[in-house]
Amino acid sequence: MPPMSHVVRTLLVALLVSASAAASSHPTCKYVEEYFPDCLDFLVGTYYIPPRRCCRSVGALNYMANHLMGPQVICQCIEAMVTRTNPPLMASRIESLPKYCATHLSFPISTAMDCSRVG
Repeated sequence: MPPMSHVVRTLLVALLVSASAAASSHPTCKYVEEYFPDCLDFLVGTYYIPPRRCCRSVGALNYMANHLMGPQVICQCIEAMVTRTNPPLMASRIESLPKYCATHLSFPISTAMDCSRVG
């Protein structure tokens, strides 16, 4: 029978491997936290038009919403982020973002998002 330390070490390694595999299969908000801030200056009214990096980031988030994480996850991550935003997002800027970036958002952004309704 192997020594107890070897058994404990083997169990810990097995737990770490299974935990990291489970974490990689669950989406996180790290990409939203990386990309979405590029648009915040426009959305709170600091800039009159969104910078190019904002529109590139919106495109990346759209791709992730459509092909990787799903729109509900992106919505939930943005919702969590904007609740901490001060000053708050301006509704008129949110509405004009798709027009300025020449895209259709596949995830909602609003001052009162309800991500539970996102398909």
